[in-house]
Amino acid sequence: MINNSIPEYLFIRTCIFVLRAIGPFSVAYSLLRPFVSLSPQWRIRLLPLDIYAAIEAAFLLFVYLPLKARSQHPTFHPPLRAQSERRTLFKRCIATTHEHEKYLGQWFRNADLADIKKENVEEFLAWAFLNTTSSKDRKQTGEPNVTDQVHEAELQDYIEGLERQFGRTLPNGCGEAKPLRLTLDEVRMVHRPLVWYLIIFLVDILTHFWLVSHQFNFYRVSLTASLASVFPPRPQSAFTRRVSTGSFPYWYRPHTSHKRRPIVFLHGIGVGLNTYVPFLAALNAHGNDEQIDGDIGIIALELLPVSFRITPSLPGREEFCAQLQKILDTHQEFANGFTLVAHSYGSVLATHMLSSDASSGLRPLIKSIVLIDPVSILLHLPDVAYNFTYRSPRSASQWQLWYFASTDMGVAHTLARGFFWSENILWKEDYGHLPITVFLADRDIIAPTHEIREYLTNCERSEAPRTWRGGWDEDHTIWRTDQGVGQPKTLVWCNGLDHAQIFDREHWRKMLVTEVERVSTIPSEEPTSSETYLG
Repeated sequence: MINNSIPEYLFIRTCIFVLRAIGPFSVAYSLLRPFVSLSPQWRIRLLPLDIYAAIEAAFLLFVYLPLKARSQHPTFHPPLRAQSERRTLFKRCIATTHEHEKYLGQWFRNADLADIKKENVEEFLAWAFLNTTSSKDRKQTGEPNVTDQVHEAELQDYIEGLERQFGRTLPNGCGEAKPLRLTLDEVRMVHRPLVWYLIIFLVDILTHFWLVSHQFNFYRVSLTASLASVFPPRPQSAFTRRVSTGSFPYWYRPHTSHKRRPIVFLHGIGVGLNTYVPFLAALNAHGNDEQIDGDIGIIALELLPVSFRITPSLPGREEFCAQLQKILDTHQEFANGFTLVAHSYGSVLATHMLSSDASSGLRPLIKSIVLIDPVSILLHLPDVAYNFTYRSPRSASQWQLWYFASTDMGVAHTLARGFFWSENILWKEDYGHLPITVFLADRDIIAPTHEIREYLTNCERSEAPRTWRGGWDEDHTIWRTDQGVGQPKTLVWCNGLDHAQIFDREHWRKMLVTEVERVSTIPSEEPTSSETYLG
């Protein structure tokens, strides 16, 4: 993320204005151009502009608009959980929800609390826990009410539970408030011109050569998928013979260390792996460190649907785990376990890997975890959904997030039709006693990092300075805690940083590299204490 200075604000707004203007200008130009009489000399001079405008207009009208319409089609929700599991999930959610007005307000698009009544909350809970619409919605659309008798009592129990937790009784009836229901709402996307995809194409080529220069090997999917099913196309795929055994392209660096485990890296929403190359390269730039007897192996997946490409959607939870298992089976050094490192959206896929009911055998292979800017912790709070899909941008970083991430065609469709919060949420109990490090950004504009810090460390934000043991210094403070179920072995509080800025700041990136190398070290015995870095 960029900072929020006035020059950066003006820069990002100018970039967005220019990129958004190209499509409408091209359509208008192409429509009006035949009616403008020009001399033969000027016709020749304007021919390149005529061709470019026609191509951009055709892309907007015949590619973007049809894809946008197709993206609005309903999704297939995962199978409904057992009622006992749903009730347990509900209890966990309300037990970790403290700012009640914010919770209701943001889930209902900043509506006045007086407009949020019982039927509105029922509408929200029916989507959140039953993967369906409310009885009121079904009456309006003429859908059968066969689920009403089965689930109506359950929804009423949830409403009563909310009222007890919030200390207020919801008024009867239906107000004007409309809840956020990501998988049912309109997919909010914004057009990008072809010149934007040309930039992505060039960045992709640059990233390819950058990773190759750091001894990474590229494993492509089939040439048909690489060249015909992805836009912009990836011609570099035609020059490698290595083929992924799964449905994802990925980068691989061989593992030679005997004292450290290899790493599986899952990136976040952005321009693929470009942001992470300095971090990945630094993992083995250990200089004269005699403790390291070889290089740490790395598998870094490329998640193209969240990398600003036009490409098929990501597979569901079970299919993702199955495809990743195929890739890991290709590289035997991962058979004895690995360290899982995930950033932002990658933490959702990490949650899938940790899921106890995942059909693959990935969970036993995960020996330690590093989560950077995780969005899957406390996902029931409205922050991630609201900030990423509905918030009206104001600051420079919010405008960057809105245009260059949230409203991208692939990202918007992934979050609106393939993001099921109840199977993406990560609880402390899910990682149990696994060694884990969590990096949280102080000024994160996406995730509720202050609430996540309280949840992970079991201390209130207002009491934290008195609770943390150890003195503060200029960079960070060490807080030791006994190892317990759900308590992170290490928490790194990145003071003054926004989402993803840890990869841009050399000081913090070095700390991240050091921590990943430490966590990947194979211990002689299980540790009995842990350290938390806060700064």
